[in-house]
Amino acid sequence: QDYDHNDGDDDATDDEERTRGSTLYGDDLGIVWQTLHRCVYDPSNPEFSSTQQFTWAVVLGVFFGVFTAVWGVIIEGCVEVVWVDVPERLLEAGVFTDLDGWLPLPHYMWICPAVLGGLLAWITVKLPKTIPDQNEWIETIHRVGVLRHDTFYSIIF
Repeated sequence: QDYDHNDGDDDATDDEERTRGSTLYGDDLGIVWQTLHRCVYDPSNPEFSSTQQFTWAVVLGVFFGVFTAVWGVIIEGCVEVVWVDVPERLLEAGVFTDLDGWLPLPHYMWICPAVLGGLLAWITVKLPKTIPDQNEWIETIHRVGVLRHDTFYSIIF
């Protein structure tokens, strides 16, 4: 039995829905409402149809494609700042010296990760909600099926 009453056939269910949508919301809003039900989500039939799955695949694909592109630009900018701009400024300011000086610039390669790692560890300890470690995360996702919602932003940022 076909449970998807929005399959495009002109049967009584579609006619009733069309009539109900246009009388309740006006002709233009009725069409929009029907299109949303057909393509996005229909609360009277929670199982996704092929059209709804396709719509969500496109929406999520576009969203995460843009998100990935923006994330790439942000990461490239951060790498440029941390590994090019900051060492140049520190060299100009006299904090680091050339290879023959008292603190050659190549030492920046171990000092920077040590300082930034210590700062990250300090921030992690000071967070109001602890970030779940890998084992806790895997256990929660496989046993319970969901992650703790209150740690979402601390994991992302």
